[in-house]
Amino acid sequence: MLRQETAQKQEKGSTKIVGLISDTHVPVRAREIPKKVFEVFEKVDYIIHAGDLVDLSVIDALEQIAPVLAVYGNMDGPEIRGRLPKINSLKVFDWKIGVMHDPGTLFGMGKMREIAKQNGFHVLVYGHTHHANIKWEG
Repeated sequence: MLRQETAQKQEKGSTKIVGLISDTHVPVRAREIPKKVFEVFEKVDYIIHAGDLVDLSVIDALEQIAPVLAVYGNMDGPEIRGRLPKINSLKVFDWKIGVMHDPGTLFGMGKMREIAKQNGFHVLVYGHTHHANIKWEG
């Protein structure tokens, strides 16, 4: 599994592609990661998983494509919570990308801004909602 310092050492070239995924719920809601994910992620440099893996085999499968940075989600049991942090980050060039499963989506954008600011994140990736959402600020 990708560690923050490892990601910084691996930087080469002028562009990086980061694949984002969350709430895979394998094997509870799906037997395996859909094949389409492997097609879409074929050329990514890193993969960020924003929690609710449910089974660690998800990381093993995704690591066949690229290094994985992951956090645990509310549906992840003790084994996953013991191996993954609640919050993590990846620095790609000058961008610090933060990831959490649920950064307080019920409390709105204000809570997310606070988390991003406290941690020096330029980008905050989160899961839990099962909906895509992109907000630009600043």
